[in-house]
Amino acid sequence: MIFLTGAPASGKTTLGRKLAERLGVPFVDLDDEIAASAGCSIPEIFATRGEAAFRDIESAVLSELVSRHGDATVVALGGGALLRDENRALCESNGTVLCLETPDAAELARRIGSAAGSRPLGDKAQARAAHYASFPNRVAASFEAGPSLVVVGKGIAIPLVGGRRAVVDGNVASLYGGRLADQVAVVPSGEANKTISTVSSLWRALPPRGLAAPTRWWPLAAESPATSPGSPRRLGCAG
Repeated sequence: MIFLTGAPASGKTTLGRKLAERLGVPFVDLDDEIAASAGCSIPEIFATRGEAAFRDIESAVLSELVSRHGDATVVALGGGALLRDENRALCESNGTVLCLETPDAAELARRIGSAAGSRPLGDKAQARAAHYASFPNRVAASFEAGPSLVVVGKGIAIPLVGGRRAVVDGNVASLYGGRLADQVAVVPSGEANKTISTVSSLWRALPPRGLAAPTRWWPLAAESPATSPGSPRRLGCAG
């Protein structure tokens, strides 16, 4: 399972839906599951029962969700779901937790303001900064480019593509080659090799593996030890 955590309004649900679509697996939003279980909205739970009761419901629904869904599921968590040690241990022992980086203050305020009333605790990014910083696997940014989903971060390559067919460059192969279940081809690294010749050699490598030219590609980021933290390497994967 892939669990997405991060500050309220950091984009967990939006990214979760897109990831699940590209991976071809179910998507579950924990807040939606809580509302369905309680029979009322999240703001109503806070207003009528208080935060402590909400956290108890949240823990119970999360536990049930993990036991009910298979490994191949993307789950968007609430911003405070992993504040309880038992919830964090449950998620980390049943999958991989990816933490979305918090947007800048202006963007966060805009997002929270555009959904007024839906987040009863408002902006908790600063108060929980140390908590969010404690997660090693991180999503720095994501965006769509045509049919492709680009995800940039640290510690994301294996959770997202480790069990799938992958086309990688030389840098990524040296880092992750032994942990990718089906490494279809390795293309030369560097800007100088982004040529028609490289694409042609890649296309020739696909038919022997029973693959046609892919209609969907996901460029994903894998950070090389040889680069600075702000210089991610791209991992291209055939979906």
